[in-house]
Amino acid sequence: MFQKLCQATVLTLTVALIGCGSGGDFADTVPVSGTINLGGAPLAGAKVTFVVKGTEGRSASGLTDDSGKFKLTTFDTDDGAIPGDYVVTVSIPKADPESDAIDISDGDGDFGEAYEAGMENASEGGKTEDVDARVPSKYGQPATSGLDRTVGKSGKNEFTIDLVE
Repeated sequence: MFQKLCQATVLTLTVALIGCGSGGDFADTVPVSGTINLGGAPLAGAKVTFVVKGTEGRSASGLTDDSGKFKLTTFDTDDGAIPGDYVVTVSIPKADPESDAIDISDGDGDFGEAYEAGMENASEGGKTEDVDARVPSKYGQPATSGLDRTVGKSGKNEFTIDLVE
């Protein structure tokens, strides 16, 4: 009986600790939004990626809507970014030739393989053949974008990014 009580206690504590620890990273994000303009006009369908400066951290990204507005995602849809310093990249992913839309969802409301591949592509410098040429290629690379932004722990993290053709 004592052994079963100990096992139940250990199991309960383990479940409680796992439950408490699983959301820790999500609490570290703050909402981040903004607008991307190209040549003074809103840029629709662009992938915006905030790439962490330095060697540690998690990048955040989002897509612009028809009015050039975006919200960043790090762990969960539109949760924002972790406060810190970033280099911003902007590109327009080429649509799947079989589809007119860029699908980054896995169908369950979560980001799927296309999103993960995009995040990996951005952190590795991107591939020019995977993007639309309307946005100058320099903006698609962390080393050449020239777009540095700092996400604060508090306050409004809303950015207007003007790209030059």
